[in-house]
Amino acid sequence: MGAQKGQQAVELLLAFSTALAIFITFYALFSQQYGESSNRHVQAQGIGVADHIAAEINEAARAGDGYVRRITYAQDLFGVENYSIVVNNVSGSVDVALVFFTNKEFDYSSPTITRAIQGEARYTDTPRNGFYIEASRGYAYLENRNGTVFVTQMRVG
Repeated sequence: MGAQKGQQAVELLLAFSTALAIFITFYALFSQQYGESSNRHVQAQGIGVADHIAAEINEAARAGDGYVRRITYAQDLFGVENYSIVVNNVSGSVDVALVFFTNKEFDYSSPTITRAIQGEARYTDTPRNGFYIEASRGYAYLENRNGTVFVTQMRVG
């Protein structure tokens, strides 16, 4: 009688262990898929920021002299430790770089129709051939002066 109860306990323990192993396996698979889906979503947001700023620069270039507009963009992206925006005068693009909390990096460039873009000297980014836009600010001003698009972040007046 006692041996039979012991066998039943072992069988029950084996059944619970198998169920727990299956649950852990599914949990690991779903969490990995959720993480990848979340990363793709954040990458899409970064692409959207670059495309939005490039489109605004393109609009300023097409509008001609006297065009002035305040643009806004995301100050931070959920799931990203750091992100930067650089307007590259050599390639004629708006470059976004994302650094995830997992130290994974993602870079994206959105082309502009003009390379005649200038920024403030204090935001010069020499290694990347342009100037950076403060992501944490959330806004910048675009102005077309005689065919050159100026991106100003510290605007007075």
